[in-house]
Amino acid sequence: MTNCRKVKGHFNLLAISLCEYLEGNTQLVKEKKLLELGAGTGLVGIVVALLGAKTIDITERQFVLRSIKRNVKNNLPLDVSTKVFVKELDWGKNYQHFQPIYDVILGADVIYDVDTFPLLLQTIHHLVKSKTILLLANRIRYERDTNFFNQLKSFYKVTLVHYDKTRDVRVYVVKIKQYK
Repeated sequence: MTNCRKVKGHFNLLAISLCEYLEGNTQLVKEKKLLELGAGTGLVGIVVALLGAKTIDITERQFVLRSIKRNVKNNLPLDVSTKVFVKELDWGKNYQHFQPIYDVILGADVIYDVDTFPLLLQTIHHLVKSKTILLLANRIRYERDTNFFNQLKSFYKVTLVHYDKTRDVRVYVVKIKQYK
């Protein structure tokens, strides 16, 4: 049974797809400093902790944090849970409290509300630096989703690395463009 399947709770299908991708690509998380954006239930952060992340900051808005902390407590052994930090991050508002020190930033189903796009982009710009990898798992539901990725492409190299046909979920790697 995979780590993703062992975690107890109700989870977003896009988060499950991202977890399954990461389980097949553990080099992306093992011994890395990670941050999860808009964690929802915290599934992705929990799974990367189980996969050997050095540290994982699981972030979400304040009103969700208690639920994430409960999921972490219920699903991680104590020695693994010491690598996990549940923190408030409200896009575009308190991102300055986070230093851009992460090797990998994760987001599952974070592109859903057009009103949050500028705030999410502002947060991404702050956190993603030259060696950072941003992994986004999303469905392309509407034209606005395509528009968001087009905005991302004006600043970053965006590469589709996985397509989960059963859930219609795309996983993208986003990196700063390297200019020569």
